[in-house]
Amino acid sequence: MGARPSPSAPTQTLLIHLAGTLLLLWAVIPAAGAAPQTPQENPPSSPLYLTPCGDQLFFSADDGRHGREVWVWEATAGDGNPAGRARMLADLCPGPAGSEPVGFFCAEGWFYVNAMTQEKSRRQLWLWDPAEAKFRAVFDRASGGPAWEPDTVAMVRGMLYFTVVLAGRSRQIAMVAPGTCDGELLSDVEQVTPDMYALLADETIVFAADEGLWHFDPASKQTHCLDKSPGQNFVLPLPNGVFFAPDHPDYGMEPWFSDGAPEGARLVKDIMAGPTSSTFGQLKSWAGAVYFNPDDGAHGSELWKSDGTAEGTLLIKDINEGPASSDPHYFAAASDALYFVASDLEHGQELWRSDGRPEGTVLVKDLHPGAQGTDIWSLTEFGTRLYFCASTAASGEEVFLTDGTGPGTHVLLDIAPGPENSGPNHLAAMGELLFFTCNDLVHGEELWRTDGTPEGTFLVADIALPRYNPSSRPRQLTALEERVLFTVDDLEHGKELWKSDGTEAGTMLLCDIASGAAGGAPTELTRAGAQVFFAAEAPASGRELWHSDGTPEGTRLLKDIRPGPAGSSPELLHPFGTTLYFAADDGEHGRELWRSDGTEEGTMLVHDITPGQTGAGIQRVFDLWGKPYFYAQAGAGLTTLWRIEDDGPRVALEIQDLFVSAGLDLVLTKETTVRVLSPAQEARGDELLVPVIYPPSSTSGHSAPASIDGLTFFAARTRVHGAELWKTDGTLHGTRLLCDAFPGPPSSGPAQLLCVQDTLYFVAEEPRLGRVVWKTSPPYQAARVVSAYRAGFRLGEISPDSLLASEDGLVISSFSPINPYSLKPHLGFIGHAKDSNSYEPLYTLPAAGDKRMHELTLTGSRLFFTADDGLHGEELWIKELQATARSAAPAHLVKDIVAYGDFVPLSR
Repeated sequence: MGARPSPSAPTQTLLIHLAGTLLLLWAVIPAAGAAPQTPQENPPSSPLYLTPCGDQLFFSADDGRHGREVWVWEATAGDGNPAGRARMLADLCPGPAGSEPVGFFCAEGWFYVNAMTQEKSRRQLWLWDPAEAKFRAVFDRASGGPAWEPDTVAMVRGMLYFTVVLAGRSRQIAMVAPGTCDGELLSDVEQVTPDMYALLADETIVFAADEGLWHFDPASKQTHCLDKSPGQNFVLPLPNGVFFAPDHPDYGMEPWFSDGAPEGARLVKDIMAGPTSSTFGQLKSWAGAVYFNPDDGAHGSELWKSDGTAEGTLLIKDINEGPASSDPHYFAAASDALYFVASDLEHGQELWRSDGRPEGTVLVKDLHPGAQGTDIWSLTEFGTRLYFCASTAASGEEVFLTDGTGPGTHVLLDIAPGPENSGPNHLAAMGELLFFTCNDLVHGEELWRTDGTPEGTFLVADIALPRYNPSSRPRQLTALEERVLFTVDDLEHGKELWKSDGTEAGTMLLCDIASGAAGGAPTELTRAGAQVFFAAEAPASGRELWHSDGTPEGTRLLKDIRPGPAGSSPELLHPFGTTLYFAADDGEHGRELWRSDGTEEGTMLVHDITPGQTGAGIQRVFDLWGKPYFYAQAGAGLTTLWRIEDDGPRVALEIQDLFVSAGLDLVLTKETTVRVLSPAQEARGDELLVPVIYPPSSTSGHSAPASIDGLTFFAARTRVHGAELWKTDGTLHGTRLLCDAFPGPPSSGPAQLLCVQDTLYFVAEEPRLGRVVWKTSPPYQAARVVSAYRAGFRLGEISPDSLLASEDGLVISSFSPINPYSLKPHLGFIGHAKDSNSYEPLYTLPAAGDKRMHELTLTGSRLFFTADDGLHGEELWIKELQATARSAAPAHLVKDIVAYGDFVPLSR
């Protein structure tokens, strides 16, 4: 936090808030005669889960100080504020991490929410008690009872039902009376699937579970199975039963019906005959029928309806005539019509309406004339009209409304004027008001309300106030002995080179290369031996090669390769042992390959490949099989691959008509001949992508190869296997597929190949688990997923972001899902031992959203990284990785480089 005095916690918090308030006033209120000033950042609060309950609207938001918590909107009649008032209900989890509330639910005027407990160890169902103005835990089994997590809430016969995840990960049904916190467990049916409830006419519950469809009677508290088909997908109510869609082995996914009797489950219609599914993904109950979008094999995905009988299940209209699909989706009812989004060849994707008859199914309006179509979402009934979000050329992304006619379909208010996007979303109707979120390009994404008129459309509140602690954004972290070197923009010196030993006092500017706000802008920090090389800009020398030993006096210009301010513009810095290779233009030879041993006299041209000032157009310097390689342009239509030997560079391969920078793939056939593929082509099944094409072009998406004991592992794409992991010993015979992680033509996309001792780790897609960590060990015949159960989730349930090798294992930076809209940056560790799958949680950043951990860098046993904890901006952090203190020692902020007093507002 800095070397400032440390007052008591309450005093410190008060001082921070006072400092922030005064700073905002200073930033926003201009001095006499001065130009108006605006804060540097005005971040969004990003409201979610807009839920009307009584005369209040509940939602979640992040104000930048408390993390994501529960907020409420209330009308404030008589105070002169037409937009009403928004306020945070409670700071359930104090600090910037927030309680991450989800599952908002209103039960007879009582508001319930699923949020983290203060200890952040589990989730809890909470009831808002307006009399006591606080949240109370519902059905709390924190002491002495089983650990559980609440899910999916429903109301039946005036009682509130929800599922709980018990110890052992099974799901059961619990019941409480609205407005109370005490309840009981009811059903012994395990693995209830979330969001699969429906109510029968007698107000009993039908729900889907892992093994079929089940019926629950609240009166008798008994359950029985209606259908044992696995893979239940939907449960929707009809007047005399429920419509559901199991994945049946004989019929695939098709519509079924049950009236609640044990023998009443039956197939409604086999729309796509046989075991092939008609595969519908959008359904809506309206006017006594279910509307959905199956594909019958002849008409594509089109609009159908069903009343639960075979004769009442029929295609309404083939909107996109023939086997092509119109793909009806986003069903919503308003007034006397069902609205949806669909496509045809003439209009593209647009808004349609239907009264359930073919002749009553029509296009509402072609908002974007022509076949291009319009992006439309968030269809919501409000009053007698339908409101929705759409993107048009004239208005950008805004809220629209329609009365079902073309002339009555238009934008509500152009909040971000002209073609700019306000990005509206989350429409929610409450009484005579419609709420939504959007960004007016001034306040960030915030909560808005409307009465349906332009003049009645207001911003409710700017919940996330302008930021008063901006980020220094440390980048290019590079380990050098026990220190890290990195670049920072501290608002005073511009972007310059800094160093840190993990302490605040030892975190400092190394060299102010170019005085002023622009800075020297160091790039491509690259360690070779005991030095870090980089390119930087100075007024006298231009952009040239610099180096640093981690001390101010040892940070200097290495050589003015092109004398004067023009600069040689070094790039493609690549270390090979203690030698640095790079491309530069000395003004005489053009852009050619250079090398440096860290001394001025040892910095020299390697070879003048193309004599004259044109240069060789050096591209892609890399290592392969113990030698440095690089590409160069040898003339029109000819690229040469060079290998650097002890006695100098020599041509390894000439490639005719291959422009490496254009993203073309080089392949080797079994006959070892060479041919070129365009970006639209794919390798044949008997062809392999040669692993030396690295770094990859933007179109190939391959990761860097990794080598162990003479073997090189690389990602390659073939028509038969997709993009998978291969290995090679440098011969065609010794080149083969190592692991088809996603079997068949789909790609697993291997990335982040990393060697730890004799084990190779990588990240790839697994069909069931998603993107996970894999490993392969001697004799490297196969690879397997690294998984373990720790910290309440499986490794397969987090999304690996970065892998980093330590002395005794693997450090993983990942995202652990808190809810569909919020991910927690998370550090974990896998010990390197034979057959080890033990996953050790190390640290979870107290922030959510897109606040990633960047630039993970190891120096000895200390891990440096950059992160934004939601309070200090993005700054430098450190975590101890010694085995004895790996889990116990928390990560902490090294230094708030750009702090409160450093804030500099920007002019409007």
